[in-house]
Amino acid sequence: MTITRDPATGTRTAIEFSRVGKTFDPAAGPVLAGLDLTIADGEFVSLVGASGCGKSTLLRLAGDLTSPTDGAVLVDGREAALARERREVGVVFQSPNLLPWRSVIRNVELPLEHTGVTRAERRERAMAQLELVGLAAAGGKYPQQISGGMAQRVAIARALVYEPRIVLMDEPFGALDEITRDRLNLEVRDLWARTGKTVLFVTHSVPEAVFMSSRVVVMAAGPGRVGGIMEIDLPERRTAATTTTPAFFDAVTRVRTSLSAHMGAS
Repeated sequence: MTITRDPATGTRTAIEFSRVGKTFDPAAGPVLAGLDLTIADGEFVSLVGASGCGKSTLLRLAGDLTSPTDGAVLVDGREAALARERREVGVVFQSPNLLPWRSVIRNVELPLEHTGVTRAERRERAMAQLELVGLAAAGGKYPQQISGGMAQRVAIARALVYEPRIVLMDEPFGALDEITRDRLNLEVRDLWARTGKTVLFVTHSVPEAVFMSSRVVVMAAGPGRVGGIMEIDLPERRTAATTTTPAFFDAVTRVRTSLSAHMGAS
């Protein structure tokens, strides 16, 4: 296996999209075309853009949940399918999709079943992830007994239970109220800082993308491609107060300006 590195910095590449195209319906035309994007190991990168520009499709390509029509997707230097088989990628969707008849801890254990991991080890690893997301005391509860925000934290724990190096998050907080969403943004940002995982994050919220990310990728539509990439020059440690600073407002403005320039671009 060859690990791809940036020749200038020597940084290991986690995800690489090379001239990627995706067409679902030939009559409707391509969703993505000629898209190039490289995400370094340990980065937190957000994708923003208008509905239909291919953000979620790009994330699904990285997770081998669909295949490219053209080009190549490499995850940790391997084809995305091989990375998925090796459990190097975890995925968190907008809906937590917890099984209502299983307790919280048994929902987190689910990805480890039928993998040769013993029952005792499954329980130990699931509890470790629940502790990581602050839900150790909720392991015996059922999904209908916890809040929406807690359910999403369970979904994050489930995605992390087999210790993937890369986490894909597709609008994971889009259905939550603003207060819960802000709190989870803080928690996920802190979780990323503690674990050093690579995160690819899809959102429609520019402030959320700026707060969470090392870089924000603005996607253009018709068909989907990279319209611009914004480096986010904010402190590594971010708090609620970060969102009141001039640097934060400047970054949000830059991303919104890029979005406006690429809305409906063809």
